Amino acid sequence: MGSQVSTGLNGAIGPGRWVRLRPAERALAAGLALLFLALLVAARLIQPDPRGLGAHEQLGLWPCYMAKYLHLPCPLCGATTAFSLMAHGAAWPAFRCQPTGALAALACAAAFGLSAVFALTGWFPQALFSAFATRAMAVLAAAAVLMAWLYKILATLL
Repeated sequence: MGSQVSTGLNGAIGPGRWVRLRPAERALAAGLALLFLALLVAARLIQPDPRGLGAHEQLGLWPCYMAKYLHLPCPLCGATTAFSLMAHGAAWPAFRCQPTGALAALACAAAFGLSAVFALTGWFPQALFSAFATRAMAVLAAAAVLMAWLYKILATLL
C-alpha cells in the first residue's frame, strides 16, 4: 500500500494514497458490487436481439421511436443488445452492434471487480475518483457515445 494512509474518504486526495475504508464505506462498496453483478446477470438473461437493437423491450421498455419513425438510430440504439452479447461472450458481435454498449459491459465488469475488492480488502485508492479522473472519464464516455452513434448511423445508411 502507499506510504500515505488516512482514515475514511474525506482526507486529502493525492496520487498513490490509499485510505482504509470505514465499515459503512465497505458496505457501500459491497452494495455497488452487487448492483454491478445484478446488471451483468440481467444482461445474461436478456436474449440479444438479432436486429441489433430492441433487446431493451424484453425489460418492458418501449421501442426506440427515433429508429421506428426516422429510420435512424438514437445515440444508444443497440446498447442493450451489445451489453447482452458481451454477457453471452460474443465480444466481436457486441462491438459491431454498438461499441458503446460493449464498452459499458466491460466497464460494468471492471466496476464489479473493483467494488468487490474494495469491499473485501477495505482499501481504496483516493486518486481513482479525483476531480481530474472523473472529468476525464466523463469526456471519454461522451466521445465514445458520439463516435458510436456516428458508426451506427453510417452502418444503417450503408
